[in-house]
Amino acid sequence: MASNLPPLGPNSHSVSPPTPLNSDASQRSSKRRVICRMASPSFAPFSFLPNELTCNILSFLEDPDLRVAGAVSRLFRLSIEAVYEDRCQNRRFIPESLPLGVNYKKFLLDQFPDAIGGDFFRECFGEVDTVRVPRNFIEMAPRPGFKLVLIPEYITITVDANSPLMLDETTAVNGKKARLIEAPEMAPGLSRKIKVPVTPNNYAMLTQVCLKKNLPLQFGGILGDPSVFDQNADVGVGPSHWSYQKKDVIGLGKPYCSQPDGEKGQVEMANNEGLEIVPLGDRIVFDLSSYIKSGKIPQRAHFERTSTVVRSNDGTPWQASMFWWRLSNSNPVFRLFLTFVGHNNLSGAAAQVPAVPAAPDFLQAIPRISVLTHENAAPGRDNAAPN
Repeated sequence: MASNLPPLGPNSHSVSPPTPLNSDASQRSSKRRVICRMASPSFAPFSFLPNELTCNILSFLEDPDLRVAGAVSRLFRLSIEAVYEDRCQNRRFIPESLPLGVNYKKFLLDQFPDAIGGDFFRECFGEVDTVRVPRNFIEMAPRPGFKLVLIPEYITITVDANSPLMLDETTAVNGKKARLIEAPEMAPGLSRKIKVPVTPNNYAMLTQVCLKKNLPLQFGGILGDPSVFDQNADVGVGPSHWSYQKKDVIGLGKPYCSQPDGEKGQVEMANNEGLEIVPLGDRIVFDLSSYIKSGKIPQRAHFERTSTVVRSNDGTPWQASMFWWRLSNSNPVFRLFLTFVGHNNLSGAAAQVPAVPAAPDFLQAIPRISVLTHENAAPGRDNAAPN
């Protein structure tokens, strides 16, 4: 069959089949030389192809190769943007809206290069809600030292008939959620889907027994002070949302609240940077998801204070804190320890960018009426506490 494409011009470059190469680096270099030749304006056939067909061809390229193609030819740039819009949709990494100067390619590759989104949870566990990335996060990104992570309200997992997993509904009282447990004698013995509410307990259990990825078992679950565990380990993370968190703690060795003697506390330090303190459940999802994706054990040097409150036996409110505990010469390698700590040199606070931008000063001065609902009255949802 005769080709409908026009003949190559006198200055056109022919693309010869690649010769066998000895190293991956050489193969990548050779492939990019081919891409550069094809993307050059003198490679006439692409200028006659419909944009939809060009997008189809480009969709087979990986991100580094698309960067090369876009850099060497204006011919491909509109098609490449369409490819990246499709990739955002497929990864469920979708912006609320794109600010001026940010296209889909920049949003996906440059604004949040290490984001953990819906595709991560589908690959590792099961299905989650699709949530759009807040515009104010996009406007300030990339922000050094921060990572964007999806915090899903539920993860729907699929298990076979032999799975002992089930939800224990007896824990779903007083604003808490059902707990994912292993109970072979009570499991229904059928292939099924389980809609697992995301809580500290449940996300730890999913990480231990439900990972689709073949990772060595290093995480040994949650231990901790009974008060923190009983009050907060079965509390849900709330509606699905994005959390743009600082990887390292802030205010190391500082009190949680500012002191009468003028010493600034971690809450004030966070506010001065336009941040807020992270709830316990969100920080656990952030740390464990980062571990699963990178294989690196979370930081083990400091207690991480959160905005979640725990009350001691005498009713005193404290900030729920977490510590990644490295076990010596054992398997599993590390566990999560939940506790509460006062003012000491090993305590820092986990901080994040607020999902809703701070209101202008004149709006902040307007009195607001707060309504305490059943959901936000659940244990661990309030923020006021002492040191």
